[in-house]
Amino acid sequence: MGCDAKPAGRRAFHRRCPSPRYPGARRDYAIAILPSLGLLALALIAAAAIQTYAGLRPLRRLERDVANIRKGRTTKVPGNQPDEVMPLVEAVNDLLADQEKAIAHARTRAADLAHGLKTPLTVLTSLAARLRREGGTAAADDLDSVAADDMRRQIEHQLVLARIRTGAQTRSAAHTILRPQVERIVHTLQQTPDRNVLDWQIEIGTGAIFTIDTADLMELLGNLLENEVKWAQRKIIVATQTADGRIALEISDDGPGMSEEAMIRAFRRGVRLDEQRPGHGLGLAIAEEICSTNGIDIILRRNAQGGLTVRLEQEQPHA
Repeated sequence: MGCDAKPAGRRAFHRRCPSPRYPGARRDYAIAILPSLGLLALALIAAAAIQTYAGLRPLRRLERDVANIRKGRTTKVPGNQPDEVMPLVEAVNDLLADQEKAIAHARTRAADLAHGLKTPLTVLTSLAARLRREGGTAAADDLDSVAADDMRRQIEHQLVLARIRTGAQTRSAAHTILRPQVERIVHTLQQTPDRNVLDWQIEIGTGAIFTIDTADLMELLGNLLENEVKWAQRKIIVATQTADGRIALEISDDGPGMSEEAMIRAFRRGVRLDEQRPGHGLGLAIAEEICSTNGIDIILRRNAQGGLTVRLEQEQPHA
């Protein structure tokens, strides 16, 4: 039976074995295999990490593709994805396609509404002319002011916002060179009465670019430069700066400037800071809308000459 066994009852036996010859053998064995167990644990951890990295790699690629869509670099997720994530890719692309159709429909509806309103405005303008011929000059002037000026301006404003908000979601972001667009707007402003006397200083490098659609940039700069012209006395400076991976465009005048309170109120839609100056109080509100849509920070501050400086700042596009 091995060892010394004594019967204890009919079916049970008590077994007594001698103590091992080497009492520390068990401990020595445990110490001996610890390095092997450690290496095995490290190998298992490394294998798990590699497996996790490899398993999540398609999702990281998908994350980059979605980020490119958000930045406007593409309009859908590429189809060359692993089979495991293709159902998700197809679902995302279907969602984007549905969104694009909805936006296109909204843009068409906005355009139809604008065209539909233009006909009544034309009628109102004709009625104003008729009143003027019949001697109702004051009433005709009021009608002209409402129909031909305020209402048309509001319609154009809403169309601009519709194009900005929908266009940013459906077209790829363009890199637009700043200097030619600034020079084009300045040339136009110089043709208007009493505005060609200003000294324009354009200090923009030939390679300075913003990530923004050309039409949006023209709308943005047009509003800002026109506002500067209203307040400048003799000089307007348009310059660019680059630092820490960001590019900034600054527009400065030598006018009376703005108070802190006025700078806050300036971005509110319909607010006019001086009722004696022409305008509708929509310029800076539109500018802020365009900047917000295109990832541009817009900042107002007083400059050293006491006038207003408008700073547009954006992450510098990669070549």
